[in-house]
Amino acid sequence: GNGKMTQRFLFRSLRDSWKITAGLAAKKCITNAELCRELFFDIKTENGCDDNGITDADIERIQGYFKRDSKATIDLVDASKKLPSENVNSNGQALFLEHIPKALVIGAKDDFIVDEEGVQETARYFGVEPIFCDSP
Repeated sequence: GNGKMTQRFLFRSLRDSWKITAGLAAKKCITNAELCRELFFDIKTENGCDDNGITDADIERIQGYFKRDSKATIDLVDASKKLPSENVNSNGQALFLEHIPKALVIGAKDDFIVDEEGVQETARYFGVEPIFCDSP
């Protein structure tokens, strides 16, 4: 699950925790372009784009995708009871690793939503080393 990461965010920044919760759980990133941009891209510059060329029109289009995709919901409480992430060996690795292909775990440096520790935890769970790429 994401309980450990949620706790880390709460201790680091209540404000950022609120933004993530509002943006994802409360689906505010569908209607709030500024929050959508901050969570998933970068802060807009004076030319109307962020440093990566994401325009307001791009944000509006992406918000449409989020709206479309948010019609399906997940009962996170129920799902967390069924996730295999608690079934690990002494190294924190999944017990079923020998039955699946090798995983690829990639994380973005300075990601707003998934922190470095979360990527490390995921990689450890799958018995691999994570790859980190530069994030804008």
